[in-house]
Amino acid sequence: MRWFFLTGFVVFVCWRQYSNVTRIKENVYIIDSEAVGQFFDGYGAVSGGGATSKLMYTYLRSASERQRIMEILFNKEHGLQMLKVEMGGDDQSTEGTEASHWSERDEIPSARSYEFQLIREARLVNPDLPICVLPWSFPHWLGRTPYDNENLTALYVVEWLRIARFELNVEIYCVGGWNERNFSESYYRSLRETMDDNGFEKVKIVAGEGFQMNEQYDRLLDPKFINDYDIIGAHYPGGKIPGKVQKSGKTLWASEDFSTSNLENGHNCMARVMNWNYVHGNITGMLVWHLMSAFYRHLPWWRCGLSYLTSSEFRTEASFAALQYVTGNVKRGWKMLRHGGGSGKLEGGGTYVGYSDGKSLTVVFETMSYEKSLCEYSNPDPFIVSPSQIVRFKLQGMFSCLKHLHLSINYEPSKKIKVLDGIVEFELEKDSIGVLTSLPSYVPEEHVIKFENVPDHYYDDFEDYTKGEEPRYWIPQKGSWVVENGVAVQKVLKQPICWCLGEVESPFAVMEFKNARHSIKTKIGIPRGSTALRPFLGVRSDCGGCDFPRLNCSGIFAEIEFQKGRGHVFSHLVNRKPVGSFDLGFVPQPDTFYNFQLILKHRQVVVKFHKETFKFKLDTETLAKGPFLVIGSSEFGYSVWDDISVR
Repeated sequence: MRWFFLTGFVVFVCWRQYSNVTRIKENVYIIDSEAVGQFFDGYGAVSGGGATSKLMYTYLRSASERQRIMEILFNKEHGLQMLKVEMGGDDQSTEGTEASHWSERDEIPSARSYEFQLIREARLVNPDLPICVLPWSFPHWLGRTPYDNENLTALYVVEWLRIARFELNVEIYCVGGWNERNFSESYYRSLRETMDDNGFEKVKIVAGEGFQMNEQYDRLLDPKFINDYDIIGAHYPGGKIPGKVQKSGKTLWASEDFSTSNLENGHNCMARVMNWNYVHGNITGMLVWHLMSAFYRHLPWWRCGLSYLTSSEFRTEASFAALQYVTGNVKRGWKMLRHGGGSGKLEGGGTYVGYSDGKSLTVVFETMSYEKSLCEYSNPDPFIVSPSQIVRFKLQGMFSCLKHLHLSINYEPSKKIKVLDGIVEFELEKDSIGVLTSLPSYVPEEHVIKFENVPDHYYDDFEDYTKGEEPRYWIPQKGSWVVENGVAVQKVLKQPICWCLGEVESPFAVMEFKNARHSIKTKIGIPRGSTALRPFLGVRSDCGGCDFPRLNCSGIFAEIEFQKGRGHVFSHLVNRKPVGSFDLGFVPQPDTFYNFQLILKHRQVVVKFHKETFKFKLDTETLAKGPFLVIGSSEFGYSVWDDISVR
């Protein structure tokens, strides 16, 4: 009988021990120093696509004011680890148009885009910051597509690289083909050869750059082509990378990602997608669109980036804090730990990714729920996350020598925790993000800079400008404006190779200035021989972004036909719904400035041109309610603007 009870006790004890071991094994995740894998390329952001950084150079005229922002975004300790900019092409690319460095074939290429200024100022903060560039649109003289004259397009790109090298003293890290459009193998070959022939052998080529990863990416694995580029870039992949692409041996990037409202799921989307890209897709680098919402809030995609800037403040978003949990605790160039040896899925839902430089260790983990971490584009199938789970990391190899680690969850102050028998254990709630690191951990915080630099009234005579600078406050939506010899000039002569808005051939720019949206006054001139024969002004407009022709483009617009001496008032920029017409009584002459003013007062439209005044009544249905003032012309060609004022 005693033997029976003793045997039963031993069996019970052994069962408890076996049960505990089994339970521990089920919840232990190996973190092995021998499991170092791929190079960590880093997390960065995209300025462009387009005109996302424009207003930083309007509201903050002083380089020292902008430098405070650059220190927050790009400092070497916990800032962004890469920067990608748009190679402007004089055409709409999301929020507006960015100027091309080479608009006409017979002009001298120049660094007129503020993206060059951004690169210079970011590199002052971090001289080692890798810079990448990608075109969205291209100037008309390259053809109907950038692939019509591939050698010429390659030369166009190389001239941009040359400007960066010789005017900014910056070597570009990588260059892409054509944003989210079909790629050409022969163009990549031509680009590689042209860069090599001009001393840019070290510049890497990012191939693909397509929206998510579709069947076109199979072409990148062709043995005849796979050595002509360096990196495969996918936009918004959500970790969904085909196995054969993951095993190709090529570096994989989410070369554009995020684009999610910070007013909704932005923070949780960022926390999840950073880890998911590696755990599910072996992606080792990510570039967030966009760096900064430095554009008018009534344009699309406001506050869908890492920070935003208004006329009175700069502020980082919660999504930037999530990203800094990585950049503040992991350096670019560390190695990412392989799946099963330091990276993987948590059994209760969530993921973890380990990083090491051979001495230090950082593990980033998240337990974001499906409903609260939905992104704008890269969403997975529904999944379940436990309300709470115990996480046990088993340290092996050199990591087993670590006696203490620093733990921070959901931006709590870092606390030092002991490693017992090579295991570190902690509880993790649903919808959490955190880091476990052998370093003193960096805990992100919100950054706010207040300022007040906007005058009470807007007036610009374009005298206080450097040559080639864009007019302040105005964000071009089609075409491109530069200041030359004290006037603002719309300089695009023909329809560019479009990324969007291919059906719109009216160059125009918009401005939102405090409460001034009812009146605009300017001097307008059309140079002799220009094809821009119908300049117009607009008030209370809502035109802006890539989709406005398909959605709405209302407002009140007044147009002058220079060759016919007639004028028209209409209430839709695309459909041109008529309000009224008038005769000027004379034919305006080229190379001559004329006063031109548009006023909307209650339901009355007043147009003043030269010495004449014309008035029209509006129906209630056509009363415009948009925020923007507009300048533009109904055709491409030179138009010259001066002394613009609003009230």
